[in-house]
Amino acid sequence: MADLQPGEKVVQVWRSSDTAILRSVGIATALVTALLLFIARDAEGGFDTRRFLISIAIFAAIMLASGFLLDRNREWVMTDRRVIAPNGRSLDLGPDLKVRPLIFALRLRQQGRLSLTVRGVPDIGGMAATIRQAALTPRRPG
Repeated sequence: MADLQPGEKVVQVWRSSDTAILRSVGIATALVTALLLFIARDAEGGFDTRRFLISIAIFAAIMLASGFLLDRNREWVMTDRRVIAPNGRSLDLGPDLKVRPLIFALRLRQQGRLSLTVRGVPDIGGMAATIRQAALTPRRPG
């Protein structure tokens, strides 16, 4: 669990899941396969199906390995003040926060800081809505 500042309360914790990583890999592999099949269909020369399928299998294996190496068993903590990444970097929740949901990731950007990327987390859309709501809700002094 992340180190909290005095008086900070945990709102939600997101953990990467193997299911979400596998789903992302499956979608990416299917998109690349469809694109390559479309290109091959329109090509004038011959087409070797066996080599094509082997190259897609290698691509899927690389995607799967990188997904598990990058995001397995990591957690992102959202407090009432900030979002904390697994590496300890944090992003303050304020009105200047811009939230952009992507297909495979959620990038949180704040002026003057590097982006914080969340991958392999199920229900990214719900997470984006929660962070957006927290970022845009005015804080009560006290």
